[in-house]
Formats: sequence, structure tokens, C-alpha cells
Amino acid sequence: MTDEKLMSQCEMDTFKVSGPGGQHRNKRESAVRLKHLPTGITAQASEDGSQHKNRVAALSHLRKLSALRVRNTIDLETYVPPPELVQILPTKFTIRLDKGSQIGPNNPKFALVRLNAFSGMQSLIDLYICSWRFCFRCCKESRVL
Repeated sequence: MTDEKLMSQCEMDTFKVSGPGGQHRNKRESAVRLKHLPTGITAQASEDGSQHKNRVAALSHLRKLSALRVRNTIDLETYVPPPELVQILPTKFTIRLDKGSQIGPNNPKFALVRLNAFSGMQSLIDLYICSWRFCFRCCKESRVL
């Protein structure tokens, strides 16, 4: 659903809100409250001093709240994903069935996956670091370094 269509189903209310900014913040009604009339879900935003930015933020909050509260069960046998979703999903040919889904180095989760893969090696790494420090300390005490 487009933003315009969603806004046509909403009642918008602007109001003043207290907080940092003092007298400058209270001069304008910059906070925005949106109420979705068909579902009764309400979202508000007052983070910014701009009413326009707060309206965009409130609309984003409203979309998230409606996605969480108004869910339909789907039949997986007959489900056909919308074209917008199909465009961003990987094709079947890019997923190797023998390897599962792959996470590459550009993915933010890549470092976590790497750490989990090497979690068994952590004790060996700790032992190596401790032994290296011990050798360094011994050499330093005997004035070799």
C-alpha cells in the first residue's frame, strides 16, 4: 500500500510536546499522531523539530505496528509471494542445496558467523596467546630482548 493510500485511511493530529529545546520546541505543533481508522492503531512521532519528518516517522511506526498486530494466516500450499518480494529474494539457482544459504563478507552478520565457526578454536587461541606472553616475559626478564 502506498503512503498516500495509507494516509487517506488515517486521521492526523499535531500537538506540542515537552522535551529538550525549551521555548523553541514549544512554539510549534511538531509532534504527529496518526490513527488508522479501519484498525484503530495509533502511532506517534515527536523525535524531530520538523512536522514533516515526524509525519514520515509516524507513518513508518504505523506500518510496523500494523504488520505486528494485523496478521493473517496463510496457506503455504497456495501462497504466491507478491512481485515486490520476488524481486528482492534470491533465485533458486543461487542457493546451493548442499551448502544451505551462504553469508558473504559484505553481509553484516558475516563476522558473527565466522566467530561461531571458530568457537571451538577459542581455547587454542587463548593458549597460544598465554604461551606467547610467557615467552616474551621470560625473554624480557633474562634481557634477551
